[in-house]
Amino acid sequence: MRSCGGFSKTAVRHGYTTFKSEANFMLISFLTNAVEAVIMSVMSEKDVEPDREYSVGETAKLVDLSDRHVARLVDKGHFPGAYRKSPTPRSPRVIPGSSILAFLKAREI
Repeated sequence: MRSCGGFSKTAVRHGYTTFKSEANFMLISFLTNAVEAVIMSVMSEKDVEPDREYSVGETAKLVDLSDRHVARLVDKGHFPGAYRKSPTPRSPRVIPGSSILAFLKAREI
């Protein structure tokens, strides 16, 4: 089989030019995600200050979820003590650090 720049034509055709096979790509993706999850779980609780208030974006980074998902969780009451800065619907949400710590403890396996 002829190759293109060190990659087989099949690999080039299917877009596997960075990794020689899809299996290698999937393994590296899995390991990268696993390492990121471990780092986030170790760092999150240490980085949260219980007396501080956090925005939805800051909370999302700490709990490793999307901003939108955190906003929905706040609206459903998963972060006790969270509130909006003003009564208008588009007002930013504020989440107490103690609620974030409680949420992280509840998610531990």
